[in-house]
Formats: sequence, C-alpha cells, structure tokens
Amino acid sequence: MSRIPLSGLYYPNKFGLLVIDALRDVMGQNGIDAILRLSKLDEMVDNYPPNDLEKAFDFAALSSIMISLDELYGMRGGQGLASRAGKALFADGLKDFGAVAGVGDLALRMLPLRAKVKVGLPAFAAIFNRITDQKVEVLEDGNDFLWIITVCPVCWGRGQSNKPVCHLAGGLLEESLRWVSGGAEFGVVEELCHAQGDNHCQFRISSPRWGSGQ
Repeated sequence: MSRIPLSGLYYPNKFGLLVIDALRDVMGQNGIDAILRLSKLDEMVDNYPPNDLEKAFDFAALSSIMISLDELYGMRGGQGLASRAGKALFADGLKDFGAVAGVGDLALRMLPLRAKVKVGLPAFAAIFNRITDQKVEVLEDGNDFLWIITVCPVCWGRGQSNKPVCHLAGGLLEESLRWVSGGAEFGVVEELCHAQGDNHCQFRISSPRWGSGQ
C-alpha cells in the first residue's frame, strides 16, 4: 500500500500505543512489525508512541494500520483484530476518563438500563471531542441510540469500500456499553460509513431489554 497523506488530525499518543500493544499481544512482535512496515510506518518499529496524552498520533497512522490488518489477515480476520484493539482502547485508555466524568458513579449504576446508556454515551462522546480530533455526536432514534462520527480516524485517506470499515470504533463502543451497563449486551451495527461514500459514520445501538422498561 502507498503511504496515506498525513491528516493533521490526531489521537493522543497513548491511544496509538494502546492499539499497537493490543495487536502485538495477539500477533506477536514479528506480526506487529510486519503490520507497521506494511503501513509505511517503519519509523514506529521498536519506537512506539509515548504513553502520554499529547495529540500527536496522526489519523493517517491509525487508518494505515487498519488497512494493513485487512490486507494481511483478510476482511474477517482484520475485523476481529481491529475490534479487539478497540476494546483494549476503552478498557485501558478511556475507562478512567469515564470514571472521572462520573459515568462510573454508584447513582448511575442504579438507573434502568436505557437511562445508563442515555447518560453514558454523551459522556464518552464528550471525552472524544475534548481530548482527540475525532468528532462524535449522539442522537436518539426511537428506542435506539445513534453514535455518529463526523470526523473519523479509521476512514482517513481510505479508498472506496463496499462494506463498513470502522471495526475499531465498534469494538470500543461494545466495551464501553458493557462497562457502563454492568455487563449487558447490545446490538451495535455500523449502518453508515464514510469509506462507503456516506457523509459520516453511524452506529445504531439497540437492546431488546429496553422494550421491557429496563
């Protein structure tokens, strides 16, 4: 693959490090080295981003890594690895921010399921909008919630795709919902994706339990 042009838009270094570490845990040192080289990120081999919150991990780097996963492991294998990296990004990076924002408070834990999500999703969106250059909106659509990414790091510089590609974002959403709800499972489906030609990326979040008043 050719190198994707830099975007001038950034995640904190820590987020880039967490993605790389999560992938290395699965594919080993040789595997992550191969991914970084295929992504034209040779400068990151044995020289990972520092563990700090400086916004310096360019969206182009994250997008390149996600593309390389698909190229090396196929769409299904790449999807699984990207989702795993997204879950690690929440568990080891964003969860603490959620606790600081009050999402982990006991009072929230006592709310009905839908109310927990109604409070938690906007709080997580606010964290992204504050500490990254990714832009997120949360809307309600009937009983469902919509997680809308208007500036998406995973889609940056990608060619046209015939399928949604934001599997890292999907994994992160699944893990954040599981945490804020105390272990509940949700339907998380990407129904719009910038890489498919849509104006933005959009996930629909649903739960059959909401119909029972929980």
